[in-house]
Amino acid sequence: GHTLMVSESDTPKKLSQTSTLESLLQKATLLRSVQNEVRTYLHKPWANQIRVANLRNQTLVLYADSAEVLSQLRFHLSGLTAYLIERQIPCQIIEISVSPAGNTLPSS
Repeated sequence: GHTLMVSESDTPKKLSQTSTLESLLQKATLLRSVQNEVRTYLHKPWANQIRVANLRNQTLVLYADSAEVLSQLRFHLSGLTAYLIERQIPCQIIEISVSPAGNTLPSS
């Protein structure tokens, strides 16, 4: 009887680990697709220097590799927001900043 209780209590933990992994994979897939949409919309040589860092509570967080790219990006924010909403991406606010030092991601 006691062994059965232990294995039963073990099951929800495994299920929750699986669902956590699945939600992380879904989020990674979403961020990758948002990254592609951002680059498609911008369609500029410097668009490859912009990274999607996060999307939470309808706020998209973008990192630019440099201040120059950041200033270029500023001119496109309102159009980008509208474009992403058209694409069914829940984004009301876009936060932008220069990538933290040493935290630039390889372009994919």
